[in-house]
Amino acid sequence: MASAAPDNAAWGRFEYSLDDKNRVLISPRLRWFFDDGAVMTIGAPNHIRIYRKESWEKLTRGFDEFGLASEMNHNIEVVMQLLGNCETVSLDRENRLTIPRFFKSFAGLNDGDFVAAVALGNRIELWSRSKWDQQYAAISAEQVAMAYNEAYRPPAAIAG
Repeated sequence: MASAAPDNAAWGRFEYSLDDKNRVLISPRLRWFFDDGAVMTIGAPNHIRIYRKESWEKLTRGFDEFGLASEMNHNIEVVMQLLGNCETVSLDRENRLTIPRFFKSFAGLNDGDFVAAVALGNRIELWSRSKWDQQYAAISAEQVAMAYNEAYRPPAAIAG
C-alpha cells in the first residue's frame, strides 16, 4: 500500500497514455490517493474529477436534504449533475485506473490520447492533454502573480 502525502493532499501534473481498454497507469506519487476509495465525477469544462472518498463525503454532506424548490435553482441543478454522474473508482492490481466510457466521452478522450492528471489538493482532474494545454495556454505571468498574491494574503488582509 502506498503511503499518504505528508499533508494528505495531492499536488502536481502527471501525464498518462490511455490504452485501448480505457485505462491509465497511475504514478506511484498518486497511488495513495486511491487507498481509501475514490469517487469520479464530471467537471466543467469537459474534464473528469476524482475525489478521495473522505473529501467526497464532506463535499456532498447535506445534499440529500434539498427540497423541490431547491431543485429549481440552477446552481443546485449543477450539483445534481455532479451527483448523478459519479462513480466509485479504484486502481487494479497493476495500479491502473479504468475510465468508464461515459467519462471518457465527456472529457473528449480517445484511445491512445495522452491524459493530463492535475492534482489539486483534495482532487485530481483528468483532462485531454490538448484541452488542458488550450485551457491554460493563455494564462499570463501577471495572472499567475495575481493568483499567488491573492492566495498568500493573510486572512486579515483579505477581510480588511
